[in-house]
Amino acid sequence: MIPAGSLRHKISIENQADGNDATTGERTTVWTLIDNRRAKIKPLRGAELSPASGELLEVTAKIFIRYDSSLSAISSRTRITDLNNGDVYDVESVINIDEENRIIELMAAKRSR
Repeated sequence: MIPAGSLRHKISIENQADGNDATTGERTTVWTLIDNRRAKIKPLRGAELSPASGELLEVTAKIFIRYDSSLSAISSRTRITDLNNGDVYDVESVINIDEENRIIELMAAKRSR
């Protein structure tokens, strides 16, 4: 179990859905809220990349949340927003630790601002 004191981050969990604009017919991306939760965000590594267009910062993090069956919709089309500072993470993998339905570990990449 995750100690309550380590869940210091308020997060928003959203899934991406593709659709069509009703008036123009253009494809659009819509983000649907799954849930707001408390989480532990642990940065793992960072790298600065310098392509010709400028510098990019790549940060990988582990995000830990308490298990809830309503979170089964989390996938690689999910984004996590840290409501404390506005950082946005793209989920890369979802792990139900030891298949015990207690802790979900998300590997995620932080988006550049």
